[in-house]
Amino acid sequence: YSRQNSRTVADGMDLSARNGFFCGSRPPYGYQTYKTDIPARSGVKKRLIVNPEEAEIVKKIFALAEHGVSGFG
Repeated sequence: YSRQNSRTVADGMDLSARNGFFCGSRPPYGYQTYKTDIPARSGVKKRLIVNPEEAEIVKKIFALAEHGVSGFG
């Protein structure tokens, strides 16, 4: 039963992700979640959008890395 339940949950999460919904609890740095009007088991489904303030920092990190600045050493 446990293996079957695990497979069912994984399949459901995979389908949600393929449909563009965020399945995690905390969004990656540079993004934020917004709630849709699509019902889910624990409220409503969420999608990721860019967090403008954090996005500027992410862009700077990638620009520095592109020029060989790693922040280490």
